[in-house]
Amino acid sequence: VWEKAIKIFPKKLKIKRIYKDKYTIIAERKIGIQKKFNREIKIRFISKGEQTIVTYDIKTLTGLLGFGSTKAIMDNFIAQLKETCEASP
Repeated sequence: VWEKAIKIFPKKLKIKRIYKDKYTIIAERKIGIQKKFNREIKIRFISKGEQTIVTYDIKTLTGLLGFGSTKAIMDNFIAQLKETCEASP
């Protein structure tokens, strides 16, 4: 799941750090016209037997635009990752 996630990672997000020992990816998305604001996203992969649970947190500043679109990007990424993993053995 880990390698597949990195291969299909959304282009609108930038990977900042990868912690393989903690199964965590820290990514960011630039917000606004000037691109001086960013939104940090922490993605965790938790192994439960044969299943892998993927969770994410979106850190945001109050009143900053773009939260809904960032959530939509992450929801699409999770759905695409699920389809990819279910399609291949």
